[in-house]
Amino acid sequence: MDCIKAAVYILPRFKSYKVNGIESFPTCRQLFSASIFLPVGPTAFGSEVTEFQHRIDYVIQGFSGQSEYTFQDNVPLTDLGNGSDDSLWSTAGGTIGYLRSSGSKIGNTVMFSKAAENNLAGLIRVNKDYNCGMIEGNDCVPIFKGTGIDDVKAANGGTIPADLPFIAMSKDAGDILEAAIFNSTGSQGVLEMIIDVTNDQEQTIYVPCGIIEGESTEAIIIGAHHDTVYHGQGAVDDTSGTASVMEMARQLKMIVNETGTPERTIQFCTWGGEEEGLWGSKAYVAANIGLGNWGTAIARMWLADGHHVKGWTIEQEVYESITMNGVNEKYLPDHPVEGMEATMHVEEALDGVEIVVLAVPSSVILDVVEQIIPHLRPGHVLLDLAKGLAPGRQLISQAIHEKLKAA
Repeated sequence: MDCIKAAVYILPRFKSYKVNGIESFPTCRQLFSASIFLPVGPTAFGSEVTEFQHRIDYVIQGFSGQSEYTFQDNVPLTDLGNGSDDSLWSTAGGTIGYLRSSGSKIGNTVMFSKAAENNLAGLIRVNKDYNCGMIEGNDCVPIFKGTGIDDVKAANGGTIPADLPFIAMSKDAGDILEAAIFNSTGSQGVLEMIIDVTNDQEQTIYVPCGIIEGESTEAIIIGAHHDTVYHGQGAVDDTSGTASVMEMARQLKMIVNETGTPERTIQFCTWGGEEEGLWGSKAYVAANIGLGNWGTAIARMWLADGHHVKGWTIEQEVYESITMNGVNEKYLPDHPVEGMEATMHVEEALDGVEIVVLAVPSSVILDVVEQIIPHLRPGHVLLDLAKGLAPGRQLISQAIHEKLKAA
């Protein structure tokens, strides 16, 4: 179902189970909507045209770009075999690459990156050996697969290839296309490829969560994605993962009501934006580690007092925002942190500083301590701002002290 509607539906269910509801609204990039057709046919006026149907004969792949190639453009296709021959890729610039997945060991990210590196006009991957005979007759039905967009951007010189369409076709549709284009006994067919998508804008995603508080803030997270591949009316997959998470929340709360507070905190989350690149789960974790709202607010206070402040984050988006714009636009917009030095490397964050401030949740603080221990020096002062208890019902400061002694 629609990502927003799903989140609005899920959160009240958590609350009805008497599981405290919390929700997070991270921002996700490059989601798309689509209105697409893909015919193939001869160029002669009045000739037969075969029209392939979206979600029946082919499926758009993660972060596909748009295209408006008409019959009159006569954009050629290049047979890339199974995609393993670099010499074929190097000669395919300006054409639509046609790749057979049979025997291919490379994934979508590598395919899309190669297409960007070699300036292809488009990319078609035909499913020859997956889901065969399982869904639609004897056909091999294609499925949506995500793409590592950061790798693709790197291959494209740092930007998203907005004009590079990428689709997966079924075996039967591929056979028709091959007969018309590569194996024609008469006039060779011509491909028209109209892909109406947007892959370089932003869309908000939602992460509804329920939480059962434990004696310790050490957390166990039970999660599943609630988004689907395409936006549409109603569900377009079976939503079994989300249903399982919600049922576990209901039953575990019943057990807790009988047995008492659990040792650890239990969080039940359903992630949005997972199909397109694990956006929901990564944003949720990142919001609770490093330069989130809490860490940035503390840094801003010390900057105002004239201190030199370094901040460590695991998010490229936050790093770039602080470095280029002097503000954490994702977690604390409208509150400048000019003069703050941001880094994505722990060792750089600790180099040359006197006080190391741990402004992270108690559920992850000991993991963070383990990461910084190799880079600590005798003169460093550790300041712990986390609240709650560490595993074993210890004070967090005691647990940190033990880890430092053991190191």
